[in-house]
Amino acid sequence: MSYRIQNMDERENVPALRLATAEDAALLAELGHRTFLEAFRESVAREDMEMYLSEAFTESKMAQELSDPAALFILAFLEGESVGYAKLHFGPAHTSVTGEAPVKLWRMYSDARWYGRGIGTALMEEVVRLTGERGGRTLWLTVNIHNARAIAFYQKWGFEVVGTATFALGHALHTDHVMARPVPGAPSV
Repeated sequence: MSYRIQNMDERENVPALRLATAEDAALLAELGHRTFLEAFRESVAREDMEMYLSEAFTESKMAQELSDPAALFILAFLEGESVGYAKLHFGPAHTSVTGEAPVKLWRMYSDARWYGRGIGTALMEEVVRLTGERGGRTLWLTVNIHNARAIAFYQKWGFEVVGTATFALGHALHTDHVMARPVPGAPSV
């Protein structure tokens, strides 16, 4: 299913968004690999990064994730180029998330070359809208405790730290904040 969000038009220099389909596996593999590397290249050992990227962002892995009925991917485009994406997962929550009907914002990344162009804002608006539209009442995520830029962005969107979790990246374990926020206007479950 392809669509554009209201008032999102590339001619206005604002990201165009659409839901990813099975045909987007290669695009997501390349975009995920590129944006993850940009976000963590300086803070992760090279061997660990290479190991993680070779497992997490293959075309077959993305095809598998796209076929998961509990997952939903949103792609962002500017000037005809893929510049960011978000992944929602409608499934069980971390134990520190206590809100009703939780939905995980599993990933949200944008291309560093396009920072400051509204990609994160457009994606987050759509994440919140789709979460509520599909019955979610709590949106939650994990973010590396040292990723100050991302933490500040999420706090701006009303997320609060509710716990901690670990994330294996190659051979290394990293500590993440678990953050959550209510989804306003979500339908009753």
